[in-house]
Amino acid sequence: MKENHIRFSTIIEPGELSIEPDLIKTVCLNLLDNARKAVGGNARISLKGHPVERGYQFIIEDNGCGMETNELSKIKEA
Repeated sequence: MKENHIRFSTIIEPGELSIEPDLIKTVCLNLLDNARKAVGGNARISLKGHPVERGYQFIIEDNGCGMETNELSKIKEA
């Protein structure tokens, strides 16, 4: 079995959220798992969070191959 090495970093700024904790946990874990599946060797995944004007913004980035344009339009589908 091939080993994958992933460098994971976080930068989370303090802020307030009015959201169900289990829901945001599930969403973040799902997005992080998708990022993990998309990257190959020498992988980097970052999770950033910061307050914005009317809420809080999470950004999950990786150095994977990205998504096809036609797949991006489906990203919000259940």
